[in-house]
Amino acid sequence: MRRWRAALLALVLLTAGACGGDAPETTPTGVSPGTPPGTPTTPVTTLSPQEPSPETPETTETPETESPEDTPTPTRTSERGDDTGESGGDDDRPTPSLTGMWLGTWTNTTPDTNSGSLDISLEQRGSRLTGTLGMGGSPCLVFGVLTGRIEGNRIEFRAVEREIEYEFEGRVSRRTLRGTYRTNCDDAQGTWEAIRSPS
Repeated sequence: MRRWRAALLALVLLTAGACGGDAPETTPTGVSPGTPPGTPTTPVTTLSPQEPSPETPETTETPETESPEDTPTPTRTSERGDDTGESGGDDDRPTPSLTGMWLGTWTNTTPDTNSGSLDISLEQRGSRLTGTLGMGGSPCLVFGVLTGRIEGNRIEFRAVEREIEYEFEGRVSRRTLRGTYRTNCDDAQGTWEAIRSPS
């Protein structure tokens, strides 16, 4: 009986030894096959994909605007004026009607400096002028028939007595007429001025 138990135990041990020799060797995690035992292993670090950095938004420049002080102020020009380029004034406005009596003076500038009184009777119809003209102290014309016209504030007329003829031109300025004249009497030239008579 004891021999049978000893033989059975020997068989069990023999079988256990055979099974232990055939068991595969296990390799520690992270150790490559063929690495000698006791070699320190380096843990493998897994790198996560790098997230792209957010882009910085572009800065939009605000266009500069002109301040009201930098804006040039348009210059107003007078709508009225004469041919000389001067701005018009109250004196340049034509009289609504020249009909009536005008009293003034005349003065030669060539060939002598004779002067005298001037009496003008005017009647205006539209732009047409008619009437009479008297020149006190004139050796050429004493009383002549007048015809002429007015355009804006410009006036021109002629006075005739027999073969003597005077040509007047000038401007209307409120209650005053003034300008120049010339005549076929000794080729005289001069200036004249007349003011509307209050009567």
